[in-house]
Amino acid sequence: MKPLLPKAGVLAAAIFIASCSNNSDRTLQKPTLNVNDLSTELDPGNDFYRYVNKSWMDANPMPDDKSRFGWFDILLEQNRENLKAIFTEVTTGEVKHGTVAQKIGDFYNSGMDTLAIEKEGLSKLTFLLDKVDALKSSDDVIELCGLLQSYQLVPLFAYYVSADEKNSKMNIAGLWQTGLGLPDRDYYLEDDENSEEIRKAYATFLTSIFTLSGDNDKTAEQKASDVLTFEKGLAKASYTRLQNRDPHLTYNKIDGTQLSKTYSSINWDAFFRGMSQPVPAEINVSQTAYVEYVGETLNSTSINTWKNYLESLIIRSFTSYLPKAYTDASFELYGKTIQGRSEMEPRWKRVQGVTSSALGEAVGQLFVERHFPEEAKTKMVNLVENLRVGFSQRIEKLEWMSTDTKVKAQDKLAAIKVKVGYPNKWRDYSTLEVKPDSYLENVLASNQFDFAFSMSFPIIPFILLTHLNLLPKLVYSPQTGKAYTKDNSSSMDPHSRSSLSLDYKS
Repeated sequence: MKPLLPKAGVLAAAIFIASCSNNSDRTLQKPTLNVNDLSTELDPGNDFYRYVNKSWMDANPMPDDKSRFGWFDILLEQNRENLKAIFTEVTTGEVKHGTVAQKIGDFYNSGMDTLAIEKEGLSKLTFLLDKVDALKSSDDVIELCGLLQSYQLVPLFAYYVSADEKNSKMNIAGLWQTGLGLPDRDYYLEDDENSEEIRKAYATFLTSIFTLSGDNDKTAEQKASDVLTFEKGLAKASYTRLQNRDPHLTYNKIDGTQLSKTYSSINWDAFFRGMSQPVPAEINVSQTAYVEYVGETLNSTSINTWKNYLESLIIRSFTSYLPKAYTDASFELYGKTIQGRSEMEPRWKRVQGVTSSALGEAVGQLFVERHFPEEAKTKMVNLVENLRVGFSQRIEKLEWMSTDTKVKAQDKLAAIKVKVGYPNKWRDYSTLEVKPDSYLENVLASNQFDFAFSMSFPIIPFILLTHLNLLPKLVYSPQTGKAYTKDNSSSMDPHSRSSLSLDYKS
């Protein structure tokens, strides 16, 4: 629903472990490793994973609606039950209009109203699909691609703002390759049996959504084939995962005014006009060869192919909020064929997840009130600061590090910004209108609201952002079970303590 391009690190892992194990009664803690749980009948040299985990896996079989399952997932399920209680309160009790409780309740109720969703069909997407039908030129295509960005849809490439990889004191605009209906380029290009089966399933899915949207079988199959061929071309031009891990290959900063000269086949004025955003002063083009290919294909691809591609992208991006037939078709591909799940999650879990994502800090406010008091946050902040002191002492005792290097290391340690549990200032949702009668309309409004929010951080020196209190908020909302670092902004968020709803006396 909300495409993001964060770079997650592992620095917060130690803090996450510490926060999850922080218990006022140490005698109640179980040992982390029990030798009796090891599967000693197996040779650890041949299969160390099952040697360590087989007993736990046998005792905790994979649920039918999961594609992975571990201790963390159990904690997340417990967290869902905590959120369910909150959602029950705001959806069944009396709440004041305009409050976060009202927005949460109306959003969730609209997602649970399957009769209204069935009746609504594709009607709330007509305004976008009509724009696809009206396309006449490559300039029209790229302008529509810009408009779709503002709804968090990302055909061809995603436009975003983040810290400059080579100067984290500055924010910079960026472009990143996107636009594929399958999770990775290799699904289109590998010739093994599994990849071939997935491509067939994708063609079936595309045919289904075209048919459900009014095309006859023959037309739907032809359009699906057209889209698959087009996306295969995008896949061939896309950088591999290995290439995308190369920070030098994906750092190509140019002046915004140079976009039209360097990639002249793309009408960048039309693209930014579609987003209602100005051309940035500087921009990082992460995959230069891919953008060059997009420019070439803009003019060499028939307008009908563009229509088929953009129609499929719009519909497939919203299948979770459309009538059951669309949701089922999507699950057959992404849930069963790709992820290996045999059952879909219960609707209340899915709608709760979407609502929690759309209104992250709004839900977070209610979550924190019940499960993460101020004193708990203070304890966690103190724990992190004690770790910082410990790191500092270790740096000073390192024999292999020179005095000058120690100074730099201490400066870097002091510069790490720690965010625990929830922001000091909650995000303002007052301008986001949430209606009780249209799930898809609420999703569209939320997507627009989030895009505008992501564009609201000006591309100015980071120190000025700090002074103006315009720093980006937590990447994950308080109720989300995560611990992460942001490599390019010296930011560390060990807020998993609150996310897992564990109190200090549990």
